[in-house]
Amino acid sequence: MPASIVAPHGVSCLPNATPSRSRAPHPPMRALVCRELGDPTRPPRDGGALAVEDRPRLFPEGVPPRGVRVKVAFAALNFADLLMARGEYQEKPALPFVPGGEFSGVVAESGAEARAAGFAPGAKVAGVLVGGGAMAEEVVVRDALGPPSAADGAVLFPAPPALSLAAAAAFPVCHGTAHLALCERARVAPNERVLVLGAAGGVGLKAVEQLACALNPQHIISTHDEVKEARGLIAHLAQITPFDAQALTDKPLLSKRFLAINDYSPVTLETTRL
Repeated sequence: MPASIVAPHGVSCLPNATPSRSRAPHPPMRALVCRELGDPTRPPRDGGALAVEDRPRLFPEGVPPRGVRVKVAFAALNFADLLMARGEYQEKPALPFVPGGEFSGVVAESGAEARAAGFAPGAKVAGVLVGGGAMAEEVVVRDALGPPSAADGAVLFPAPPALSLAAAAAFPVCHGTAHLALCERARVAPNERVLVLGAAGGVGLKAVEQLACALNPQHIISTHDEVKEARGLIAHLAQITPFDAQALTDKPLLSKRFLAINDYSPVTLETTRL
């Protein structure tokens, strides 16, 4: 893919305050809301966790000087969003909350400092919200110029011109996770053999793309079934060697280093000898 309305990190939600007399009241915005943890795949009438609701607009009196209001065009859906709705993710926003960790859209309003830095109204942008908030008609990033922090874990950046807004919305998490795993955690070097578990999934595909385009390993290896799916998507980038997953338990084969990235648990990274 929010007393006050509970605001997820990076997105500010205000209570139903009376608008200033100098401004016309802002109409509500539509958002996907999780009020109770549960199954996000079921409709609300069947006890599902998510429902579309009207919510108050964010910062109706105007965004802060470094803030940016974005009219959301696309919100990506990740496995983490499903886990969060079930209460099984590492980030556990207080109920109720708006899910969605990454988005793209067009700047609708920006503070003076953010505007001077290039976030002018009409600019195409993409971003990441730690703790959710993207599955709404608009989001507000309170500080678009500073690094993310525990209090406001949001990142906003200009959408690359070569990407559509749909592609830009799905760019940060998968690419960022794969890059962190390969370059910061594993420090993959040329001529190493890299095993990607889940090469047909989001993080797995981006790992193979980055390996093929920039990191130059000796071999990119995946399991037989995943190779069949991934080859149709990235055959123009890389040759992927099929690998029998059962061999992982065959100790005589453990002779050279490999990196395993599990697409279903992308923050788990293991290295061993193959």
